[in-house]
Amino acid sequence: MSETTTAIDRFDIDLDRLQRRALLVGAGAIVTCALLAFIPGVAAQFFYSYLAAFLLWTGITLGSIGIVSLHHLVGGRWGYVIRRPLEAGASMIPVMAVLFLPLLLGVTTIYAWSDRDWAKANLGSHKLAYYTVTWWAVRAAIYFAIWYVLATVLNRMSLHQDRDASPHVTRRLRLFSGPAIVIYVVTMTLASYDWMMSITPNWYSTIYGFLVVAGQALSAFAFFIACLVVLSRRAPLSNIVNPGHFHDLGNLMMALVMVWSYMSFSQYLIIWSGNIPEEVHWYHDRLHTGWRYLAGFLIVFHFAVPFALLLARPVKRNPRAIVWVALGVIVMRLMDIIWLTQPALVGAKFWGRLFDVALAVGIGGIWISMFLRKLKARPILPVNAPEAADESAEAHHHPEGAHP
Repeated sequence: MSETTTAIDRFDIDLDRLQRRALLVGAGAIVTCALLAFIPGVAAQFFYSYLAAFLLWTGITLGSIGIVSLHHLVGGRWGYVIRRPLEAGASMIPVMAVLFLPLLLGVTTIYAWSDRDWAKANLGSHKLAYYTVTWWAVRAAIYFAIWYVLATVLNRMSLHQDRDASPHVTRRLRLFSGPAIVIYVVTMTLASYDWMMSITPNWYSTIYGFLVVAGQALSAFAFFIACLVVLSRRAPLSNIVNPGHFHDLGNLMMALVMVWSYMSFSQYLIIWSGNIPEEVHWYHDRLHTGWRYLAGFLIVFHFAVPFALLLARPVKRNPRAIVWVALGVIVMRLMDIIWLTQPALVGAKFWGRLFDVALAVGIGGIWISMFLRKLKARPILPVNAPEAADESAEAHHHPEGAHP
C-alpha cells in the first residue's frame, strides 16, 4: 500500500471521528436548549435564537450553490480545490428543510402578522393576504424544492463530468449555472422577506434581499476556506493546494466583505436620506437602544478588521492565519443576522446571546456531520474538470503543497 493511500485512509478515519463528534455535540446542544425552553419566559428566546442559527447555516448551504455556479461560469483555480466541499454543502438542502420544521412551531411567537386580529388592524389588504401562516409555509416548501432541484442538477452534472471527459458536459454545466444563480438570488430575496424582513411587517427595503445574498456568499466562502485548510493537511489535497490558492480565496473573501459593507451602508444611506417615518423606525430600534453596541462591533469586526487583515499578502497566503480570519467572519455573520432579526423581538439580554451561540453550535454540529458524510462519498478532487490538468502541472512544479 502506497504512502498516499495510507494517508487518505487515515484522513477518512479522522473525518469519521469528526463526523460522530459533530453530530453528538449538535444534537446535545439542540436538545439542551429545547429542554430549557420549557422554563417560563424562555420559549420565545429559543425560537428567536433558533431562527438566527437556522439562517446562518442555511446561508452557508445556499451560498454553496451560488459559488459553485459562479465557478462553473468563470472557471479558475480557486474553485477547483473547494468544488467538492461546495457540492457537499449544496447537498444540505434536505437537512435544512427538516431543520426548518421547528420554526413552524414558533411562527406565532416570532411573527406579529400571524395574529390575524393584529394583522387586520395594522397591515394593508395586499400584505394581509400575503402574510398568512399557511401561505408562508407553502412558500417555504416551494423555496426548498427549487433549491433542491438546483443543487441536485449541479451535483449530477458534476458526477457526469467525472465519468465523461467530453467538453459538452462542461458546457452544459456552464449553461445551467447562469440561470441557477439568477433563480437562487430571486428565491432567496423572497425568502429573506418571509423569514427576516416580515418580523417588522410594515418596514421594507428594496436592497434587503441583495444584502442577505451577499452575506450568504461571504458565509460560504469563509466556511469553505476554513474547510480547505483542514482538508489540505492530508493527501491528495496536500499535493495540490499551495499558498496561491489561499491567496485567491482570500482576495474573493475580501471582495465579499466589501460588497456586504457596501450593501449595508447603501441601505442605511438611502433610508437616512429619505427620512420616511415608515422606514426610519427600523434603524431607530438598532441604533438608539442597547443594540447600537452590536452595530459598532459589526462595523469594526465584520468590515474594518477582516478588510485590513485580508489586504496583507502574508495573511492570505498563510493557512494558519487565514483560517482565523475565516472563522472570525463566520462569527460576525451570526452577529449580523442577530442584529437584523432580533431587535424588534427582544432586548439585548446576555442570556439570550447564550441561546444564540448554543443553537448555532447545535445546528452547525448536525450540518457538519451530514456535510462530512456527503463529502466522503465522492473523490475530493473533481475528475475531468477543465482545471485538473493545470493543477497537476502546478503541483509537479510546487511539490511543497499548501504549506508556505
